[in-house]
Amino acid sequence: MDKNTVTGLLLMGMVLIGYTFFMAPGKEEIAAQKQTQDSLILVQKQRSADSVEAFKTNNTIASQATDITAVLQNDSAKNVAMASTYGAFVNAAPSAEKLVYIENEKVKITLSSVGGKVKQVQLKNLKTFDGAPLQFYDDDSVGMGLSFFSENKSINTQQLHFEPQGTSFAVNGKNKKELIMRCDAGSGRHLDYIYTLQGNSYNLKFDIQLQGLNNVIAANSSYLELDWHASILKQERTVTGERQYSSVYYSFADNEVNNLSETSDEKESLNEKVKWVGFKQHFFSSVLIADKMFDPAVIEARTDLGSDTIVRYMSANLRIPYDHKADEKFGMSFYFGPNHFQTLKSYNLGMEKLIPLGWGILGWINRFIVIPVFNWLKNFRIKFWLGNSYAHHYYQTNIIAA
Repeated sequence: MDKNTVTGLLLMGMVLIGYTFFMAPGKEEIAAQKQTQDSLILVQKQRSADSVEAFKTNNTIASQATDITAVLQNDSAKNVAMASTYGAFVNAAPSAEKLVYIENEKVKITLSSVGGKVKQVQLKNLKTFDGAPLQFYDDDSVGMGLSFFSENKSINTQQLHFEPQGTSFAVNGKNKKELIMRCDAGSGRHLDYIYTLQGNSYNLKFDIQLQGLNNVIAANSSYLELDWHASILKQERTVTGERQYSSVYYSFADNEVNNLSETSDEKESLNEKVKWVGFKQHFFSSVLIADKMFDPAVIEARTDLGSDTIVRYMSANLRIPYDHKADEKFGMSFYFGPNHFQTLKSYNLGMEKLIPLGWGILGWINRFIVIPVFNWLKNFRIKFWLGNSYAHHYYQTNIIAA
């Protein structure tokens, strides 16, 4: 290698070293480059995080949409099932119970939105043997409902919702007021239970009105079935003694009064028109009276000997005539009260026969001697024991309970 070559190589090396030295970035430039690089890395990480979050959000939205769809589908399935069960009465499907109270000087009555029924009846100023308020029913001991066919479905209103068309009230004297419990069948159609209470009375007027249901109820139906049943609660000291005077009583058109056995279980089909049916206890009765007549009925009374609180189970399945009118009403009344001879007799329906006067001469003595005497003694509120079974009965319901 000659001298010139060596010299050239040395000069090139010195140039490279000088370029590297003078062109190298300073500390400030290195820091700026590092900051820029760190910013780029941070932006990249944020973009990755945003992508992950967006993915999660999209999944959440998709999951929520799936849940909403499932809920809608479930609600739709429920609606279809309810419509299949209740047909035109789907708006009246079972719902939370509402209670309404109507009262006067003698009774306090509880009406329930479940079936629109009379749920409880308390006789004011009267007590059971142990001083408790005297009630005919408790929460689960009574039921009432109409049965009929609608759109090829069997409908029983006992569990349907009847919306109260008013609020609780109290009346007295000669004043009276009504409250409607309404079962909605849609499109302005409805089934109404109309309860009317007057002051100072044991009578509760009860009307069933069908509005616009002539195209809902099966065209071949000539009657509706009204099922009324109750487990009669003990009012006296011993349920055994009370059972001996408790059963279902009924009357035909001619005021002929009969009853099922008071000592054994019995069920009977009545093939004539019926005016009234009564669930009679020893000293008190609940009676359902038609303004006109019920069609033939089936009644039953039976005893659960294992119960020490229920006197007897009583039921009446009554047919209500139905003429397929756009607006149709069937009128009735309830009597909830004591077996007071003069009060029952005032109905002129033979209801005083709920009281056992006895046969032959004994019946005449009780009617024309014992009753007048006790009506007079009632003014003095005298308390004493009477051997005559009817006299003791009449004493309990007309003097102690006066």
